[in-house]
Amino acid sequence: MADREYDDRNRGIFWEPYPEQKLVGAGKLDIGGKERKIAVIREPLTANGEPKLVIYAKVAVLWPNDPAKIGEKGPTYSGPLDIGESLRVAGWPGEKNDRKFVSLRVDNDQRAQKAAAATDKMRGSRFADDGSDILDDEIPF
Repeated sequence: MADREYDDRNRGIFWEPYPEQKLVGAGKLDIGGKERKIAVIREPLTANGEPKLVIYAKVAVLWPNDPAKIGEKGPTYSGPLDIGESLRVAGWPGEKNDRKFVSLRVDNDQRAQKAAAATDKMRGSRFADDGSDILDDEIPF
């Protein structure tokens, strides 16, 4: 593998659609008992423009963030990922060569980490080192 100039893991981008791309449907698809939301996009397949239908599965939801709360450099959009544990995706809009895009970054969900830390702190005050509940003692009579 060639050396990379930068690490683009946990990063991505999406662009506004090309004129020949068209949303033709949305629905659900069950794969091995797990239901996933899908979108179907018509895209050209060959140089002569024969169409193909491409199925995309939902992996996240991006919600608009309150500009007053995010500051100048905060993400315009963010939301939880449906894959992985405690992961979020954040997005920053931009424009290049007259095409709009949103740059994406995947990171740990800080809210989930804070909740886990609070739970650990609570467990430390109520539970013994072996995990047993110190408040659940038997009364010997």
